[in-house]
This record gives sequence, structure tokens and C-alpha cells, in this order.
Amino acid sequence: MAAPIPTTYTFNFVQKIGINDSMIEFTKMVILLAFHDYPKNDYDKANFIMNKFKEKYGGIWSCGVMKGGDVCSEFFDYCILVKYGGYDIKIWKTSL
Repeated sequence: MAAPIPTTYTFNFVQKIGINDSMIEFTKMVILLAFHDYPKNDYDKANFIMNKFKEKYGGIWSCGVMKGGDVCSEFFDYCILVKYGGYDIKIWKTSL
């Protein structure tokens, strides 16, 4: 069987620092919920994702949901960059 053809709604993890398979699955679930619950508001998507990571993993997390841009971040131990739905979504832990 051939590999699935990538689409804009395929998860493409570009950067995975300090995360394991369960965090990858959690990231996918949270992104899908954010896009479902906040289809028109990127700030609310980012805020939702950030708060879910705080709830699940503790500490101070940040998130940027961007089209055609990037954020510069200082992170401690955890950083995820995933492309999904034409967006670059960066999630990182900013403090211990």
C-alpha cells in the first residue's frame, strides 16, 4: 500500500524537542479540537492549545498559530513545530 498523499490537513511535525509519542498524539488531538472549536479565530486557537498543554503537563507553555510567519522563542526542554491546515503551529515550554 502506498503512503498517503500529504494534504494541508496532514500533520507534519517539523521540530520535536523533548517530546515522546504520547505528547505527539496529545498535540494532534488538541490541534483538532482547537480548529473545530475556533475555526475563525487564530488567537483563540493558540490560547486553547496553550491552556491544554498547561493543564496536561504543568508549567508555563506558549503557542503561536501562524500563516506565513514564525515566532522566536526561548524554550526549556520542550518545543514542537507542526504544520497543519496551512498553518505553522509552534508550542513550547517557556519556564520550569
